[in-house]
Amino acid sequence: MLETDSRAKDKTVIGYIPFQVAKNKTYELHYQPNVYKNDKKADEIIVKINTKNFKDDQQQIKDAMNAYVQTVFFGKDDTKYMALVANDANKDKAQMKGVFIKNMGSELDEQLSDEQTNQIYEAFERANREKGSVTLKVDTVLPDSAVVEVTPKVLFLDDMYDEIEKLKDQFIEDNRGKYSNHDAALKGWYVYMAKNIGEVFKNTDAQTSEDSYKIKPQKEGNKWKVDSQKSTVNYDCEGLLSDMTGGY
Repeated sequence: MLETDSRAKDKTVIGYIPFQVAKNKTYELHYQPNVYKNDKKADEIIVKINTKNFKDDQQQIKDAMNAYVQTVFFGKDDTKYMALVANDANKDKAQMKGVFIKNMGSELDEQLSDEQTNQIYEAFERANREKGSVTLKVDTVLPDSAVVEVTPKVLFLDDMYDEIEKLKDQFIEDNRGKYSNHDAALKGWYVYMAKNIGEVFKNTDAQTSEDSYKIKPQKEGNKWKVDSQKSTVNYDCEGLLSDMTGGY
């Protein structure tokens, strides 16, 4: 049952109420106005609906969301991106890379050059592209918006702890007595990691996230735009971005 509300005289409200329906089926929508005239309740309003001629955008929305994920998150070339997605792919890719570098730790950006951090990110993206995937489910479709449930299967940094410790032990063994102070040794470790962490990514299996995220693309002309802006009110998109960059 829908909840009731009231409106002041001469005030109106316009919006959408989504219902789960099947194609080529007929339905009746019953609406009981909560108003009285001469102590008699207003008659029930019945709206008959036939979905036979309804436009079903579910596949287009799913294709748009998949094109966004494949292009931005996995670094693939999806032929449907330009036709269906309104986002600036390069801008969203840059945001994703920034989140990944942050997830790897603040010292990474301090100790390495842009070229070296790019090397690490590209190795991570490559491994995620080879092993990762997403499951998409269109939850709600409205004329100018939709809700798509996204469940990622990707690499998580927590699963790499043992492999990184092995890499660190190997660095110590290979460079024993080489560095005169801690700062130099730390710098050397990060350079070594940048060169070799790709093997850690290769040796890590993708895992299905414990969470699914409800992403809400909006219609812009003939395309769909994913709200990729990082903010506390855009919790699901931020959570998905976190999972896609290692899970922190």
